[in-house]
Amino acid sequence: MRTCRSSGIPAPEPELDDIPELYPDPDCEDDSDSDVSPEPDSVPGSDGVDVIEEGDQLLVTTLFGYPAAEEIRASQTTSRRLAEAFARNSAPKSFRDAVPDHLHDYEDVFSKAVFDELPERKQWDHAIELEPGSTPSSCKVYPLAPNEQAKLDAFLEENLKSGRIRPSKSSMASPVFFIKKKDGSLWLVQDY
Repeated sequence: MRTCRSSGIPAPEPELDDIPELYPDPDCEDDSDSDVSPEPDSVPGSDGVDVIEEGDQLLVTTLFGYPAAEEIRASQTTSRRLAEAFARNSAPKSFRDAVPDHLHDYEDVFSKAVFDELPERKQWDHAIELEPGSTPSSCKVYPLAPNEQAKLDAFLEENLKSGRIRPSKSSMASPVFFIKKKDGSLWLVQDY
C-alpha cells in the first residue's frame, strides 16, 4: 500500500476521466512488505503506473480553477474601534495622572508602604463598651458573590497580618458589600 502526505486543502472530487494515470511520487512512502516480491506481470501497476479503480479515494494536491486572492478595502469596524479605545483608557494610570496637581506634594501619604504602618497610639484612642444586658439590634447581611467573598477574605487576612484590624470581641458586626470601581476592581463598603 502507498501512503502520501498532503496538505488538507479541500478540493472537489475529480472525475476518473480527468486523470488518466498516476505516476509514482518520490515523497510517498511505500509500506508494502519488502520480503514479498510478486510477479511483475501479475500485479496491476507493476510497470510503474498505478491503476485507478472505481471506489479509490484520490487526494488532489494541485488546485485548478480557484479564484486568485483579491484585495479588498477593509477598515476597522465600530466595535473594533471601541475595543481599542477601551483598552487605551483602561490602562493603569501613574500617580501623577490619577491625582490632582495640588496633591502631588503628598505622594508619600498615598503610598502603600506608609499605609501598612499604623500611627502611634494617642491618649484619645479608646474602645466602645456596650451596656451590660443590652441586646444587639439585628441588621441586614448582604449576600456576596464568590469573587466578592474571596476579595473580602483577602482583605481581612491582609489587614489582620498588618495589624490594622484585630478580631472583634463584639457580638455585632457591620454588614459589608462591594461596589465596582471605574477600573473594574472591587471597593469594599461597610454599612454602618
